[in-house]
Amino acid sequence: LLASPISASLAKSHNPFRLIGVGLSVWTFATAGCGCSFNFWSIAICRMLVGVGEASFISLAAPFIDDNAPVAQKTAWLAVFYMCIPTGIALGYVYGGLVGDFLNWRIAFWGEAILMLPFAVLGFVMKPLQLKGFAHNQLKDALTSKDASESVNHDAIYDEQTRDLASCEFPTKAAKLEEAFDIRDQFSRFSKDIMSLLHDEVYVVNILGYICYNFVIGAYSYWGPKAGYNI
Repeated sequence: LLASPISASLAKSHNPFRLIGVGLSVWTFATAGCGCSFNFWSIAICRMLVGVGEASFISLAAPFIDDNAPVAQKTAWLAVFYMCIPTGIALGYVYGGLVGDFLNWRIAFWGEAILMLPFAVLGFVMKPLQLKGFAHNQLKDALTSKDASESVNHDAIYDEQTRDLASCEFPTKAAKLEEAFDIRDQFSRFSKDIMSLLHDEVYVVNILGYICYNFVIGAYSYWGPKAGYNI
């Protein structure tokens, strides 16, 4: 829930497939780390990192489907995609139980990491992609207010002049200044995105519902097996 908005915001200035590759790489190494865990906190931290890796994929898959699915089938495509999450959780119990009984519970995690590794590599080598929805939102934001546009242009001209002056007199400092401007712009875009999301009632309601959904899944993950053994 925390990492998804960050991944979606970064997709405006970075290749979405590259972000998915980074996320799946984090997921792969975190899953392998679960298999190497030695106490509760080590596996808990690795499981948190697994969620960070999933965020990059989940937050970018929906707009990708929206851009490429046939208009009449977009809802069905999204439904199938989101059904994969609870289905994967259910199959994970079966997979983990079988591998744990016949081999070792650590091998279950390592096997998942090995299977996901090719997809992580694929994210880095695929052709760059520009999501249409992000481009549309950027254009709409740019046309919202003429005064805001003039202010942005003025700031951009000032920033450009500052960068040119610094690059002529202090090449090393110019590189640092360029990096500082990029970081500032990134944080500015991210803060605007977060404010837009917080004012979107549909998004807020969906997030609250998803929190409840994960709470139920987590409770069942802990108490479900114990209840099954007692039955």
